[in-house]
Amino acid sequence: MIGSMDINVSGEARHTLGVSANGDRFTVFCDGKELFVATDRRFPGPPGKIGLWTHADSTPLFKTFEV
Repeated sequence: MIGSMDINVSGEARHTLGVSANGDRFTVFCDGKELFVATDRRFPGPPGKIGLWTHADSTPLFKTFEV
């Protein structure tokens, strides 16, 4: 995990999660609003890999996942 932020979202509505990656800089968005920027220099290898993680007490649904 390179960053996190607590936000309140309704489980009754769909939300859009976005991540923009540029080198070691990651900008995270929710519903088009920028939430935070984080950097990670631990993986200098070739680009192209991504992972998703949620807390154990949540039931997320990821639909229309694009890279």
